[in-house]
Amino acid sequence: MNIIVVIATKNRPELLKQRSLRSVYAQINSPDQIIVVDDSDNKKSKDENVAIIEGFKNENKKIDTEHILNQRTKGAAGSWNSAIDYILLQKQVPEKTFIAILDDDDEWLPDYLKLSSECIQKYLLDMIACDFYRIEDKQKYHCTAPTKLSVNDFLIGNPGIQGANIFVRLSCFMEAGCFDENIQSSTDRDLCIRITDLGYVKYKRLATPLMKHYADSDRIRMSSPNTDTKKAGLHNFWLKHSKRMSDDQKQKYLDRVKTLFKWELPVVNIPKQERKQKRIDIEGSILLYVGIICSEYKVISPLLTQLEELHNTKGINNICIFLLENNLSTIDKEKIVNLPGKSKITFITKEMQDRWIDSVDYFRNFSRNKKQMFGIAQARTILQKYVGQAMKLSPDCPIVWILDEDMQITEETICGIQELPQLKKSGVDIAIGKYEFSSPNPPVNGIRVQLVDFLYNLNWFLNQKSSETLPDLSDENNELINKYTDYYYDLSRKHFGHLEHPFWYKPKSDKETVSDSIEHLCKDAIKIFGGTPLTRPLLNLDTRSIVDSATDSVNRGGITFIFNPEALDATPNLNMEINGTDIRRSDMVWSVINRYYRKMNVKAVNIPIWHAGKESECFANLDIYKIREEILGSCLYAGLTDFLKLNPEHSLKFTDDELVVVYKNFKKHLEHRMVLLKHSFYRVRGISKSIHSLKEYAQNQDLHKLVALINKNFSKNNYALIKENVETLSIFALSEFLNSMQIQSDKYKRSKIV
Repeated sequence: MNIIVVIATKNRPELLKQRSLRSVYAQINSPDQIIVVDDSDNKKSKDENVAIIEGFKNENKKIDTEHILNQRTKGAAGSWNSAIDYILLQKQVPEKTFIAILDDDDEWLPDYLKLSSECIQKYLLDMIACDFYRIEDKQKYHCTAPTKLSVNDFLIGNPGIQGANIFVRLSCFMEAGCFDENIQSSTDRDLCIRITDLGYVKYKRLATPLMKHYADSDRIRMSSPNTDTKKAGLHNFWLKHSKRMSDDQKQKYLDRVKTLFKWELPVVNIPKQERKQKRIDIEGSILLYVGIICSEYKVISPLLTQLEELHNTKGINNICIFLLENNLSTIDKEKIVNLPGKSKITFITKEMQDRWIDSVDYFRNFSRNKKQMFGIAQARTILQKYVGQAMKLSPDCPIVWILDEDMQITEETICGIQELPQLKKSGVDIAIGKYEFSSPNPPVNGIRVQLVDFLYNLNWFLNQKSSETLPDLSDENNELINKYTDYYYDLSRKHFGHLEHPFWYKPKSDKETVSDSIEHLCKDAIKIFGGTPLTRPLLNLDTRSIVDSATDSVNRGGITFIFNPEALDATPNLNMEINGTDIRRSDMVWSVINRYYRKMNVKAVNIPIWHAGKESECFANLDIYKIREEILGSCLYAGLTDFLKLNPEHSLKFTDDELVVVYKNFKKHLEHRMVLLKHSFYRVRGISKSIHSLKEYAQNQDLHKLVALINKNFSKNNYALIKENVETLSIFALSEFLNSMQIQSDKYKRSKIV
């Protein structure tokens, strides 16, 4: 049994010293480790905290005490979660580790850890909460911890949990999702609701008061009435949990918070997020060269139909389509050839590709996999070379559009295309568009947040009358979209508040009943594993023109416009190969080379395109190797761009010292990503247990399938396999790849195939 104490502190060095730390060092049974997470907003407090900790360490060198900075959301929740990240980096076993949380202004009695650990071991528990003394204006009150964990009790009020009286198994804590960083106060109640929802947690109350909780009225605390923090916390708690409250519970909640905290439910009119039609000043006519890697007719046929319809669009003169056959069958090719329309389609056939592999030096090492397909990097390199040289030979100055075959064109896409001449006129060489609907990331990177939504929505539906019409809460979702740009992404480096705050299901029609919604939600839940979003589709709420929205970026995806043919003809899609497989992000490396070596003007712009998820038969198993490729590619890209942001004039010719910096950046991102992925694996397993504990589970076969799929794929063994497979990239391999970028690009530039 490993015991780790976590203390969050902010701008209160004296309280940290006199209360929390002193009480931990005075414990009869010492913890294995103390982690003090510093959220102070000034250097003076941080320096004092370091000195205080060093002083305690000198008194008792046997206790490992660490001082770390909050790396997450400002506030207590982010601080506590930062400590969990730090613990996971130390390779602790969550099932054998217990977390004891303490506020910097509270203190434990000397036998707190002793009695807590003895109780855990005696009864084989996952969690205990002790009674405590509440110290308020020099008065001491005995407060009791709950005798059992009840969601209904926590919905209405706080039955005796103050955070600092919680002693919990780390695996249970992680399966509950840790602290919600979108809730600024009431964090302990929210956590306990999610722990209770797990269904399996063995809990016991310690009836002895073992903690002193100071509720001084002469200083501002997180729970002080009328503070912005408290009001925001109460409001977000209400938005998150009120859907599963009965009318009586809602009234009790509102009465309590009004009495204790002077807070009332505000009348909020969230403005409707409506897309405005962009003002389009069409200048001249556009000749589009569209390049697509094509494998299946059923996937590409909707896109080809929509491209044909663009002939009727004002400002578009003509469209020429270039299809690179990537194991396209003869039957599928005939279907494409027989499509009606004006568009000229040029096939880059297997025979043409084989001829270039035999005769062009740059392509000699290209090869197909067991399915007779090129990897995305090699396929896109061949396509771009052909289209780039065709672009150079054309006297009509075409604009090249490189697209993935599973994209679909929307009205917003067309509006953006009509503005392309203005963007070209402004001196842009490459314009990178954005996705709508499905994320371009592998589905595993967004399953956690989608399943969090699934559980909250199901609890909401089951609390309503089945015949009621389900309301559309899209406005609440849009408010979160505007707050958290990575709202759809489990592994965000930008923010964390989106992970445990649910998005609400959008009914398919105005007349959809709760009963219909339950059926749709449960039946469609399995699609999450193919990348189809049920509750967090990518939405483009940006109404700016593409010229106004243009920002520097090398974050390329499957929708890219090229105005400068050299971007295609002089720069390949380079990728690293590790143990016989390619790692991802070659499209972003292409952008990096064009931006830094070719010195081109690369912009991200507000041109969205609809991206579909995969069919259900595609996700019976997690593809460990594909996940490895994505992780390594994204961390390489992040490490490289971190370096380039600090060296904006770099030309990609690296010194040995610079290569070391990039590799260290890569390792930092890899560690961070694997910690976040571990959080996701635990949380997804926890959601599986919460679903299994619902009464609805016994009679719903769709829920059975969902739980079985989660348990099969999100096992500890699968995580271990992923981790083992990503720890293979050496500094030598990374350096060799980075040093090859200029050489390979110049070699590619000299190649001619048209």
